[in-house]
Parts: sequence; structure tokens; C-alpha cells
Amino acid sequence: MPASPRPSSPRYRLFVLLAAFAQLRFGELVALRRRDIDLRTMDARVRRATAEMEDGTQIDDDPKSEAGNDRPRR
Repeated sequence: MPASPRPSSPRYRLFVLLAAFAQLRFGELVALRRRDIDLRTMDARVRRATAEMEDGTQIDDDPKSEAGNDRPRR
């Protein structure tokens, strides 16, 4: 039986876990900052999302969902 998939680097562990279990969009994940994660209460606040424009520039904007603005994701 193959081993369960694990992140290749501890650096990306939280990124992979949030993607899998918190159902965050890619743009929401890459826009997260340390201040958005509360390890004591196990909350992640989605305050912005990153989008890549056609010319390759990246911009931060509000998340698609109004619920993502203030409601913690667990």
C-alpha cells in the first residue's frame, strides 16, 4: 500500500492543509499572511485574494464571497 501523500516541505504544510480542509481557493491561499492565521484559536481569516492579470501582474482584492471577509475559516 502506498504511503499517504505528505507535503514535500514543512514550509508548505499549512498551505496544503488549508487547501485540503478549509476549501480555500488558490488566490485566497496565496494572499494569506501570518497575521491572518491564529494558531491559538485555529482560525484563518480570509481578508483578500490574489488574482493574476493577463499581463502577469498580481493584484490583491476582496475575496469572492462576502462570508470570507470577516468569518473565520476552521
